[in-house]
Amino acid sequence: MNARTHQELRRLSNQTRDLAVAAPHVVALRLNQFAAAGNTPNQRDVAEFTQMIVEKQTAFFQAWSVMMLQTMIAQQSMSVRLWEWSLSPLRGNQQAASLALWNQMQNSTLTIANKSLKPISSKAVANAKRLSRS
Repeated sequence: MNARTHQELRRLSNQTRDLAVAAPHVVALRLNQFAAAGNTPNQRDVAEFTQMIVEKQTAFFQAWSVMMLQTMIAQQSMSVRLWEWSLSPLRGNQQAASLALWNQMQNSTLTIANKSLKPISSKAVANAKRLSRS
């Protein structure tokens, strides 16, 4: 693995860790808020519950949009690497082209995962901080 792959792996593991810690915390805080609101939630509770739904929809849309864009970029990069790989026997550098193709596949996959997880992870962490203060 090259340095970029290690960096992408670290970023993915950090985002996954942050999401794994923040999501249950947010769920617990919101469930407490649901329980405290009872059958007649006040204006603040209704606003929070509505904001919760909108935030989830927005983060999901952002994640899918980023995933689609990064997949298109990865497809273009992969097609160039695949073309170089197909010509490598003629140039005598098949092993280097195979390694470049493999690295491109790894980096593209990790980049797609990182960039698509970022809106969800950052929103969950921000919610955990915001809800902990109130």
